[in-house]
Amino acid sequence: MLDQRILDCYANYVHQIFLQENPGYEMNDHHSDPRARLYGAWRDNPQIAQRIVAMFRHKFSPTGQREALPEQAAILSDVDGLKKGDFGPMICAMEQTVRTNFYCPDAQALVIKILHPNGVIEIFMDHPAFQGVMLKGAMMARGGLRWSDRQDFRTECWQLMQTQVLKNTIIVPSGSKGAFLLKDDRISALQAYEMFVHGILDVSDNLAGRNVISPANVRCYDGHDFYNVVAADKGTASFSDQGNAIALDRGYWLGDAFASGGSNGYNHKKLAITSRGTWVSIRHHLAKLGYEGGHFLSIVGIGDMAGDVFGNGMLEDSTVRLLAAFNYESIFIDPNPDPDASYRERCRLFHLPGSRWSDYADFSLGGGVYSRHQAHIELSDQACNMLGLTSRLIRPNDLIKEILKMQVDVLFLGGIGTFVQAQAEENVMDAANAQTRVYGKDLRAKIVAEGANLGMTQAGRIEYALAGGLLNTDAVDNCAGVNCSDHEINIKILLDQVLREGVMDQSERARILQGITEDVCAHVLRENAWQNFALTFSVMGDQSLILHRTVGFLQAYKAACFVKDNGLCALLDGLQGRKQSAGVTRPEMAAVLAYVKRYLKGILEKMDLSELGEEEVLRYFPRAIQEQFSSFIKDHFLFSEIKITMLVNRFVDLLGPIELFYLVQELDVSVMDSVCALVMLDHQINGHRMSQKIAGTMGDQTAALLLMGLYRDVLRGGLQQWAKNRKSDPEYVISVKDAARDVLLWDHYQVALSVVTDAPIRL
Repeated sequence: MLDQRILDCYANYVHQIFLQENPGYEMNDHHSDPRARLYGAWRDNPQIAQRIVAMFRHKFSPTGQREALPEQAAILSDVDGLKKGDFGPMICAMEQTVRTNFYCPDAQALVIKILHPNGVIEIFMDHPAFQGVMLKGAMMARGGLRWSDRQDFRTECWQLMQTQVLKNTIIVPSGSKGAFLLKDDRISALQAYEMFVHGILDVSDNLAGRNVISPANVRCYDGHDFYNVVAADKGTASFSDQGNAIALDRGYWLGDAFASGGSNGYNHKKLAITSRGTWVSIRHHLAKLGYEGGHFLSIVGIGDMAGDVFGNGMLEDSTVRLLAAFNYESIFIDPNPDPDASYRERCRLFHLPGSRWSDYADFSLGGGVYSRHQAHIELSDQACNMLGLTSRLIRPNDLIKEILKMQVDVLFLGGIGTFVQAQAEENVMDAANAQTRVYGKDLRAKIVAEGANLGMTQAGRIEYALAGGLLNTDAVDNCAGVNCSDHEINIKILLDQVLREGVMDQSERARILQGITEDVCAHVLRENAWQNFALTFSVMGDQSLILHRTVGFLQAYKAACFVKDNGLCALLDGLQGRKQSAGVTRPEMAAVLAYVKRYLKGILEKMDLSELGEEEVLRYFPRAIQEQFSSFIKDHFLFSEIKITMLVNRFVDLLGPIELFYLVQELDVSVMDSVCALVMLDHQINGHRMSQKIAGTMGDQTAALLLMGLYRDVLRGGLQQWAKNRKSDPEYVISVKDAARDVLLWDHYQVALSVVTDAPIRL
C-alpha cells in the first residue's frame, strides 16, 4: 500500500507537468496521457517498478534506518535507459526530489519537495481526496495558497508564482504561490487546507533562536528551508486562523505570522489594501491625463461586489459610474447609473453575505443582470446604445467581449482569468477564457487597472500601451496586499522578540498591532505611489536613448543569469525589434523595474553594509514601533534583508531603473564599489529627506518629477566626481562636496531639503 502511494504521487505530479506543457489537453483526445502510460508500465513491469520505488525508499529512509537495496547497482546501471521509457518522467522527478514526509508517522498527504535546476522550489502533495502544490521562487519566499477549480492547478500556480516573484521585489522574500484541488466531496476545502499546511510543515526546517532545526524523519538533500508562509488567497481568506493555529501547535517559529491575516493580523478585505493600492495607480494615470476631478469616472470591470479587490475597488471613489461588469456566472449592465444611488447599492451588496450580481436592485433604465449560461441575451435599447450594438440579441461570450472593448475611463480587472492578449499570441495558458478574450489593440478604455493577477498577458499589455493606453502591470498595481503581509510578518517577528524578553504580554502585542494598522497601510501605499512615479520618470526624455539603455541593461542581466528566463528573453526580443522612436512602454519598464531590483538585491547581499543603511530598517517600521522598541530592531532576524530591501526600493524608485544602471555602468569601476559609493553619498546628501519632500509633493505630479530630476542630477555629479578621484587615489573617501560641482544646483537642492523637518530616530 505504501508503495502505491509513492506511485500515485509521482504519477499525479507527472500528469500536472504534462498539462502545463500541453495546454488545452482536457479538450483534446489525441494526446497520450503520461499518467496512464506510467500506470500501464507499472502493471506490465512490476519488478522494475518495485525496484524504482525501492530506490525512493532507500534515498529517503531516515538516518539509522536505511533500507537494504540488493539490486541497487543493477538499477542504477540502466537509469539512462529507463528514462527513455514510460518510467522516465517519474525517475527524473525522483532524482530532483530533495525531501519527503513519507516516513513522518503522522503525515496525512504524501509530500515530495523538488528542487529544480532553475532554482524553483516545489512542494507537491497527494491525498486520495485532494492534490496540491506550492511553488517558490527562492528559499525565502511568500505568496498565497488558493483553493483552485482548475485541473491544471500547477499551471495556474506557475503563472501566478512568476507574477509574484516580480511583485515581491519590493519586499524581503521572493514570490511563491500554492493551490489545492479537491478530487471529490469527501473533505471540505478547509480540511484540505489544513492537511496542506501540515504537509508544508512536515518538510520545513524550524528555528530555535538562530539555530536551524531539521524536520524529524526527513532526509534533506538541500540547504536550510525555514521560511514558509501561506498567505490568504482565492477561497482561503477565512482560513488564516486555522493555519496559524497549526503553526503554533507545532511550534513553528513564525507562529501566527505563518498565515498572515486572521484574528491577530491584517485582514486585506477589511483594510481594502489591495484595491487602495490599485487606485494609487489609477489616480496617477488620471493625473497624467490632466484629470482634476469634477466629472464622474466611467468604469467597466471583472468581478463582483462580494470580492475583495473588485468589491472594495468599486467603493473607493463615489464618483464611479459602473456601467458593466461580469464574473464567472453573471453579466451586469447599467447604462446610465445615478452615481449616488449606484454607490449606495454597491455598498449594500458589499456588506450582504454571499452577494451576487443578481441581488442588485437599483438599475438605471435598461439595466439588468444576465446569466452567462443563456444561449442568447436580449439587451435593452439603452444597453445597445451604450455598447454601440445594432442587434439586441447577443451571445454571452460576445457580450463580454463588447464590454471589455467599451470606450470608458477605466477598465478595472478585479476577477480571475486572462481576458486580454496580443493579436499575434498563440497558446495563452488560460484555456477556460479563450472564447471571451480580446486583443490589447482593441481596448478603448483610457486606463487599465490590474487589481487581480494575470488579467492580461504581457504581450497584450504592450500592444495596448503602444496603441496609446495607460497601464502598468498586475505586479505593480496589486502589490499592496503582499507588501502589507510582509510588514505584518516582520512586525510580528519583532514583537515576538519583545514578548520573549518579558517586556509586554499578548494583550499588549494585539493592541499594538491594531494601533499601527493605518501607519502600516500608509507605508504600503507609499510604495505603490513610488513605483508609479519611478515608471513615469524612467520613460521621460529621449525615447531612443531610453530604449538603447534598457536593452543594454537587459543584455547584461541576461548574460549574468545562470538559468533561462523566458519572460526576460521575450522582453528583450520585443525591445530589440522595436523602432527607436517608439521607446519603452510602461508595462515593459515595469518588468525592467523588477529585474533591476532583483539585480541590486543580489549585489547588496554580497556587500558589507554593517556601517551603512541602519536607519533604513527603522524607517521600515511604523513610528510607534520605532519609539517603543528601537533597541530590539537591530536584533531582528531579518535585519539585513530589510535593510537591503529598503535601500534598493529607495534608489530605484527615486532614480528610475535605467538611470541607476546607467550611472553604475558609466563610472567604469566595479558594480559593488559603485553601489557602495551610492549608499554613502546618498547618506551624506540627506537623500532620505529628499524622498520625504518628493512624497509630500506627489499630489502635484509635475513638482514631484522635477524634484526627482534634481536628486538624480546631484547624485550623478557626486558619483562622477568620486569615480574620477578614485582612479588617481584608490583610498579616496567620498565627500558631500563632490555633489557641489554645480553651485547653483547644490543651492537649489539645499533649498528643497530645508522644508523637510522629520528627523529620523537613531539606533
